[in-house]
Amino acid sequence: MYSQNDLANEIHELIATTVNNDQVVAAGWIAQAIFNKRQDITGGDADFYKAKAWDAVRADVRQALNRYKSKPEEDQQLVLPGYRYLQKAYMVERNQEQAVVPISQMTDEEIIARVAEYQRMADGCMKHAEELMGYLSRRQIRGAA
Repeated sequence: MYSQNDLANEIHELIATTVNNDQVVAAGWIAQAIFNKRQDITGGDADFYKAKAWDAVRADVRQALNRYKSKPEEDQQLVLPGYRYLQKAYMVERNQEQAVVPISQMTDEEIIARVAEYQRMADGCMKHAEELMGYLSRRQIRGAA
């Protein structure tokens, strides 16, 4: 029997194969490829089941794409050989749709946008760390009094 885990594996395999072939893979394409393999749905309720299946597959594709937002050091399969953090591909919005884009296929603007995103995150982390240290310092002073 086909399971949720089987579907997740099929989606991840489609993405990995496409990225390894240095091709962009859009979310809609992935869902359509999965859905096209399974058209043997008949009967009066077929439209209902197709609609629900489409929604479920799209949700699973979104979840799989989120992997390309993750910390690459936590998933070495995503890391570009020779690098520690640089990913083979990143999630990018193209044509109003999420897509996994191999880094070699990203535009300069897309790379610059990703750099800016990481710099904003780093700045926010530094400010958070500074606030924590300030809080700790004030707490220790109050505790000593």
